[in-house]
Amino acid sequence: VDGPESYFEQHKYKTKISTNSMSQASDLDYDEFNKLIKLSDLLYYNEKQNLALSYKSMFTQWFLELQNEFSLNFYGIGSKRKILLQFVNQYLIYHIDFPVLVINGYNPSVSFKEIVLSVTSTIINSNKKLFKAQKFPKSIDELIASFIICLKNLHESQRYPKLLLLIHNLDGNSIKSNKFQSFFSTLVSTKQVWLVSSISNINANLLWDCNQTLDFNFLWHNLSTFENSTVETSFSDILALGQAEKQTGSKGAKYVLSSLTSNSRSLYRVLVSNQLQIMEDELLESNKQTDRNEFLGTIKHGISFKTLYNLCSEEFIASNEINFRTMLREFIEHKMANISKDSYGTEIVFVPLNLKELENLLAEELLV
Repeated sequence: VDGPESYFEQHKYKTKISTNSMSQASDLDYDEFNKLIKLSDLLYYNEKQNLALSYKSMFTQWFLELQNEFSLNFYGIGSKRKILLQFVNQYLIYHIDFPVLVINGYNPSVSFKEIVLSVTSTIINSNKKLFKAQKFPKSIDELIASFIICLKNLHESQRYPKLLLLIHNLDGNSIKSNKFQSFFSTLVSTKQVWLVSSISNINANLLWDCNQTLDFNFLWHNLSTFENSTVETSFSDILALGQAEKQTGSKGAKYVLSSLTSNSRSLYRVLVSNQLQIMEDELLESNKQTDRNEFLGTIKHGISFKTLYNLCSEEFIASNEINFRTMLREFIEHKMANISKDSYGTEIVFVPLNLKELENLLAEELLV
């Protein structure tokens, strides 16, 4: 048996500590990331399917809870979007005779005015007899106050739900402000609106004060699906999480483009191809040996908003200016394009990528 000296013999040398850090790890490529995501879908596939079936067996219970004037809020690990849509499309739609409005809280382009107008117009249009004598103000704040009073003053015989609100990510960045939460809770408190919602943050209940919590009247359900949140995270550069905000690089742009409609991709193709031509012309005129990787697109290489809109109209990419601005806003929010005013006050749109990245993006993603 070793004596006490063996202890000191074993500990007389210091343990070497690695100086490596996570910042030295190589960046994950989007192709590799997508492969891993697809692979994770196959892991425990049967178990996840069985879990989904167990949740579907609870549809009847959830419906009963809604009938008893409770709101439903779902939490847990994994995307809850698919199950909740199935609850509405495959069950509720056959048991209710009032409209359903879906709000995607993970979409950064959601606006308060748009939601208020969607809710009010949906309820009014499906209950024209009840609201035919009502005239509502145009101001959003006044409209909300007037509309809520109108819902609360309905006769007892008319107190059946007028709308089902399905809100994915009630705690999403775009709708977690107090004005959104206050509007939703006040709507639900009238007993004219049913609410089915999901949250992704365990501290989401801190968003609400006592009055809002009482108005929501939530029943909480664990809906852990262990499914990937592919749709919910498609609005952000998932590989840039935790990094400083900057423009989306060419890799990030490719990832975002893969999730957009053909019209949105065509709009970006028109913008990139025109900016490329302007930058190429500048290179030829300057006669300088400029590194294409360092030649960055700026406002002087962009094209005017009106010109871009006209080019897109000629190719039938956008039917009107509102539709065009909506598509363009997606690229601005993803930092794939910038819009600024020049010295003459003209709106200029440009892509903040270097010449080499623009060439690769056009050849590999936009012309295929």
